[in-house]
Amino acid sequence: MIFIKNIKKIVLGLSFIGLLFSCKSKIVYNDECGTLKDFSIDEAYCLKYNLPAQTFSLKYPSDLEIETQENYRSPNYVGFFKYDKDSILTESLSVGKYHGVSEVSGKKSRNKNFLGITNESLLTSLINQFRVPGHIEIVDVEMANGTFLESDHFIATAFLKSKEDYSGFKGKYLLQIVMKATTSLDNKGVLLVMIARDDTEIKGFKDFESKGCISPIVQSFE
Repeated sequence: MIFIKNIKKIVLGLSFIGLLFSCKSKIVYNDECGTLKDFSIDEAYCLKYNLPAQTFSLKYPSDLEIETQENYRSPNYVGFFKYDKDSILTESLSVGKYHGVSEVSGKKSRNKNFLGITNESLLTSLINQFRVPGHIEIVDVEMANGTFLESDHFIATAFLKSKEDYSGFKGKYLLQIVMKATTSLDNKGVLLVMIARDDTEIKGFKDFESKGCISPIVQSFE
């Protein structure tokens, strides 16, 4: 049986790596989400928790719940969550490790889109982790190359629907997963998983860039 806390396991349990978007301008966010706080990860942190080496920093609103290796052991770097008064998820953003292997003519591809079709198969697998027959429905799944924060990435979008409280979900949610290869030689990539209920400021997928309580995280990531 899955309980409310399992939303963190579902989101944080996805296999993905630290997001590497640069902060290009002043952070736009709703200050009702709390004051901005700093969070960073260095190679010592990664070594301590047996994570692939990464060094990054970001800012997040203080009203978000934060799950790190120190307080919630998972295979990922960090997750941020916002709940309503009934402990129902309204927004979340998770970053973690991701490794992918693609073959082109029997060899590892070295071009920019080295992950190729692996992008689709991996993201399909990740999206399906949210699917719970009879409880959580996934509809309108789309995958394609697109733009996020003025950079090109492989992006998946979908809607999650839950009529009753199940695993912390209730209502209709937007789900967006953004991928980007970090290097064509190491077969590593970055992935960002964003979720927002449709009664928040986030009404469309483009809104993840500048609206809601989780947007400062992607705007400040460097």
